[in-house]
Amino acid sequence: MAHPLLLVTDTNIWIDLENGSLLDTIVDLPYQFIMTDFAANELLPNQWTTVMSLGVQAYPLSSEQISDIYDLNQHHKTVSTTDISSLVLARDLQAILLSGDNPLRKLAEEFVIEVHGVLWVLDKIVQHQLILRRRACFALKRILAENARLPKGPCQKRLRLWCSDP
Repeated sequence: MAHPLLLVTDTNIWIDLENGSLLDTIVDLPYQFIMTDFAANELLPNQWTTVMSLGVQAYPLSSEQISDIYDLNQHHKTVSTTDISSLVLARDLQAILLSGDNPLRKLAEEFVIEVHGVLWVLDKIVQHQLILRRRACFALKRILAENARLPKGPCQKRLRLWCSDP
């Protein structure tokens, strides 16, 4: 049996999925979701309880990884310590990084770490036929209502595709 693809998530992915009412769907994807204990601590207690109930694990970091985070944080001031912790974990586990944070995404690309955001997750949910396109349309509209930081062009493309589905 093949191992599920490993995805390291930052906090905003879970907030966006919660805003889109998609947390119940995410567990049906063929992926294993983890996050650093730093990122887990950023979620509100009720949010973390919900995310943990989905099987997401808070991954403790080693003292060497924490040292790497500190060093990277000195050179990349625009990226939060928590976000750098996600990058270090994705790097060390050779996992995909899921983040909507633009400075973190750019830094991950410098480290040649595959990085995607919530739109990629929505695409995968639709691709795996876990929801109808109409529900994806509704979810994306709800996410956008709460988070204006998603790229306008890619969002409009998906809304045209998903909202026109009969």
